[in-house]
Amino acid sequence: MVDLKENKDKLFRLMAIWGEMTPGERPTPEKMEGYYRIAVLCSFTFEQIEKRGNLSIKRNGYFPKVDELFNDEQDLELRAQEDYAFLKGLCQNLLFAEFATCGTGIIKMKLKEAKKEYLIPMFDIWGAEIAYDGNPTATRAQFLRAYKAEMIRLENDRLLDNGADRKEIDKRATKMIDSICEDNNFGNTKKQ
Repeated sequence: MVDLKENKDKLFRLMAIWGEMTPGERPTPEKMEGYYRIAVLCSFTFEQIEKRGNLSIKRNGYFPKVDELFNDEQDLELRAQEDYAFLKGLCQNLLFAEFATCGTGIIKMKLKEAKKEYLIPMFDIWGAEIAYDGNPTATRAQFLRAYKAEMIRLENDRLLDNGADRKEIDKRATKMIDSICEDNNFGNTKKQ
């Protein structure tokens, strides 16, 4: 991991590259300094900023805004993509049609070893589709939506267990689920 405090120039070079890749104004030195200060205050690593920025550009096509780099929803999207890639790698390497039962046990063991037990239900549902690439685009999209919803549910359960207000949790969950639906072209789920 690259510590940002010692690698300010590396972050500035990355932002300059993002500026060249996207339409509109190029980032000014002042803007880059502002992003740097926020990143250091939030204790982000260079790798986290790079992943979040690249994801934002891929999704939106423009230079990442501050909230796109430093919010929890972006982090959830990155975790979903990383966990999908991790699970896909396991499935493609360890799951064989002739020995599916044996492979599933090994994959579940590997998920536990990696402290990713929360992926076991996802594997049970999509493991075969992920491994055999039936329709990879649809499978990936379904996985990412379900993953995000499951992570929201787990986080809400954790908050409830710690005594959080139910109404606040419901508002937060609704906002995040609306965001997931909008990101996946389900239209606006908010009441008009």
